[in-house]
Amino acid sequence: MAQVGDSFHPGEYVPVSGFYECDAGDKHSWSVDVKGNRFPPLPDGCKGGNWVLKNTTGAAEAWHGVSKAVPGVETSRDR
Repeated sequence: MAQVGDSFHPGEYVPVSGFYECDAGDKHSWSVDVKGNRFPPLPDGCKGGNWVLKNTTGAAEAWHGVSKAVPGVETSRDR
């Protein structure tokens, strides 16, 4: 199982739902990804090469509507 700090290339399958950040070190690009989907390309102009797992949480799945919403977590469907 993936652990916080593991990195993955765009296009790879997401091993665990969570919040991922680009590895450019600028803390500017992040992505909420769901297990089984593929990682998106990094944003235009990003100097990074990988997505780094920052947090595993059910909130990522709730954000994309593939599991029950997490109490206290606002998703796009709540707006």
